[in-house]
Amino acid sequence: MKRVTALVGGAALVLAVVAPLGQVKAQQVPEADTSLIGSKSVVESKTGSYIVVMRADPLVTTIAADDLNTPAAEAQGAALDESHDAVLAESGVSTDAKVQDFTNALNGFSAVIDYKQAISLAANPKVSLVLPDELRQVASSTDHDGRDTGPSADDLGAFLGLTGRGEAWKSGITGEGVTVGVIDTGIWPEHPSFADDGTLPPHAPLDAKRPNCEFGNTAANPNDAPFKCNNKLVGARQMLDTYRAVIGAAPDEFVSARDDEGHGTHTASTAAGDANVEATIFGRDLGRISGIAPRAQIIAYKVFGNSGGFTSDIAAAIDQAVEDGVEVINFSGGGGANLLGADAIAFLFAADAGVSSAVSAGNSGPTPATVGGPADVPWVTAVGANSQRRFFQGTIELGNGATLTGASIAGHTGKLD
Repeated sequence: MKRVTALVGGAALVLAVVAPLGQVKAQQVPEADTSLIGSKSVVESKTGSYIVVMRADPLVTTIAADDLNTPAAEAQGAALDESHDAVLAESGVSTDAKVQDFTNALNGFSAVIDYKQAISLAANPKVSLVLPDELRQVASSTDHDGRDTGPSADDLGAFLGLTGRGEAWKSGITGEGVTVGVIDTGIWPEHPSFADDGTLPPHAPLDAKRPNCEFGNTAANPNDAPFKCNNKLVGARQMLDTYRAVIGAAPDEFVSARDDEGHGTHTASTAAGDANVEATIFGRDLGRISGIAPRAQIIAYKVFGNSGGFTSDIAAAIDQAVEDGVEVINFSGGGGANLLGADAIAFLFAADAGVSSAVSAGNSGPTPATVGGPADVPWVTAVGANSQRRFFQGTIELGNGATLTGASIAGHTGKLD
């Protein structure tokens, strides 16, 4: 039984029947077995974008991840792209409606179409699923309600068996030779945690079908300085095709891989930032920081704009990350419980390709039914939020002479009349 069929077996409330995926062989898309097709309901998209998942398997089922950049793989990928166009034509939908193709960890495409066209595509025997393209949100790194849950709030180290600073590295595992794909809000490449100290090896060339170090779009935002990737930050891709087609870009946004609000830079530096980096904010010395895997190399995939991120763009980033050869994916985003999103399916085939994925469970716990998709599938590692009582202390002096102390990255903030 193929992967998507097994997945749907556990999600019967979402769709009635889903046909099994076929195999892709020698640049040809197999003929559909119509006897396996049942009724396929389609949920109307609130965004106007849909994701079409084909019956035929993606490339990673027959091609090793390391070989996805070869001419043979490129040819098979082109054949899958052509099959997407054919399905659109068979439903009388212009290929201009298609926004992007997926071929590596997901075989399908996204398209901006109306509900009737989505139903027509779902009726095609070569199509397995037609899903609404949802707008997901990045999971904040802060405690959403500010609660202090007492002594247990800062026991993560004890839970992990780490009772002192530096113990995570006593095993000698530093991430050497590992590439981490960070799917998030982009990255600020000049951050010192991503500096190349000259000791990291050159990375294998990345797929060149789209820009692999996308900075410097000063026409959209004059603050988007050019940057050349290095042996630490080996790639940075803007994966916002659907977002740009449906929403566009606000005047303050960077139309590039540059981080608009800092979340992606934060997660990338936490996962794989350089060791012993001097941390300063507003000129205040906050000590030295290190990423969990300081010798790992990073590829950043920007999938969130100011309004959120489309599932199709997230799936495209997973698809691209597998072709780029990452061993680990970190994704700090999601939505409501959803066992059958296109991103969840892409993570499944990424796992088959040997890619380990850590996905945010969200910050809505600890009550039941608060884990957001795609963290609610068993082939990813779901990571919940953790609160702690440590903070950077600052003071403010009131006009009556009283001094208040609280959390602040600015230190002494002066006098408030």
